[in-house]
Amino acid sequence: MLQGDIPFIHGGEQHGNSPMASGRSRESRTLKYNFHLGELVLCFEPDPTKARVLYDAKILDTAYVKDKSGRNMPAYRIHFQGWNSSWDRTVGENYILKGTEENRSLMKQLAETAKCYRNNKARKNKIDDILEKAFKHKPLSFDSSSDCESSEESSEPDGDGNRNNGRNGTNGNRDDDEDENEEESNDVESGIELTIPKVLRQKLEEDCYMINKKKKFLRLPAEINVVSVLEGYVKNFSVNVLYGLSDRCKQRGNGKNPAINIKSIPICREVVDGIRVCFDFSLSTILLYSFEKDHYSKYISHRYR
Repeated sequence: MLQGDIPFIHGGEQHGNSPMASGRSRESRTLKYNFHLGELVLCFEPDPTKARVLYDAKILDTAYVKDKSGRNMPAYRIHFQGWNSSWDRTVGENYILKGTEENRSLMKQLAETAKCYRNNKARKNKIDDILEKAFKHKPLSFDSSSDCESSEESSEPDGDGNRNNGRNGTNGNRDDDEDENEEESNDVESGIELTIPKVLRQKLEEDCYMINKKKKFLRLPAEINVVSVLEGYVKNFSVNVLYGLSDRCKQRGNGKNPAINIKSIPICREVVDGIRVCFDFSLSTILLYSFEKDHYSKYISHRYR
């Protein structure tokens, strides 16, 4: 399970043949849902390790989650518009906003802030300030274990959601300053060099010529998009891991399953999920040529209006 996933129970009727499912349906019917199936909404990023930004989304199904006291709370199965269904998530109702002009303005503001701040701590603080002002100083609570207080003795969380293990006083402040200086020094490091294969370089040069000189646009939506490529990589990686494990077990003939290697599959998926988020935020800022940006903006606004 990826970080950001919430243990959920569907409230739909399609599983009504199961006694357990019918019981769940009765539970969900006792809850009040403020959003309906098929509604186009805005949903906060459910992964607590990533920037708390908003995405265009669609309500697929109703569900419910348990709060800290064990009570049932409304939840929804969400599809993020423009992404493959494998990225669908179930989130609590507090992750979802109506698709109003005011909320879309907030969505744009959060996205621009996430792009401008490379420092995680500064970015988190700025986004928290924006959300606090937007919701009139009412704190937003997200159904995530990272948002829960672990103990009363813990000090204030840092920008990455980690705790300072009780550091206080002058020494604690100095340590915080040193950590922040180290983060800032890392941010100004020079870029890394990448070796681009000849075939890929030729393709990039061809695109550059066709877009900037010939003023040609790529056909949208692409037949093979970024999500398809990323999912294909995850599937291929998973098959190779499982196939390799099967071969090694046969060769050993001892019947033992080295299950520890299976852990690399969810790790791979988590890394790919991070790449997806990076691509989403980088597309309109650094990955498109200037000639493409207006075309991209018009396409997105027309697609999700």
